Amino acid sequence: MGSLVTLGLFAGAWHTTRAPGAAAGTTGKSAAGKDEEEFLAARFLEDTDYNPRGFGTHIVLGGGPLAVAPGPGRFAAKPIPVQRLTLKNVRRARGSDPVDGRWDVAELDDAGTPVRLAAEPADLARILRELALAKTSVNTVNPGP
Repeated sequence: MGSLVTLGLFAGAWHTTRAPGAAAGTTGKSAAGKDEEEFLAARFLEDTDYNPRGFGTHIVLGGGPLAVAPGPGRFAAKPIPVQRLTLKNVRRARGSDPVDGRWDVAELDDAGTPVRLAAEPADLARILRELALAKTSVNTVNPGP
């Protein structure tokens, strides 16, 4: 009986906390024209405040701020501080990078700290485009001194 109650509470909590339209593979715009979330397999290769202990396996595009998530879904997702990131270089993964050799690696500057973001080439291009758009919109809304 206790197991059934626990399972029911877990299912209710999961249903309550998941974002609407947060199924893996959702893309584009909904019928109402609202952005839906898309989860792309990608990894920051260094530990950061938004990717502690390398927990993130996906980048969330759409439906809110760009975020690092431990899987498809916004549960436990951490927003990426786009205003701190500057793209330095994009290259193929090397043997020393702990990712699939078919992936590309973006070398970024995170307010003076080098970080690397790896993903499939097409996915990495989309992520970098979204980072640039998000950074532009942050700078437009909050222009610096």
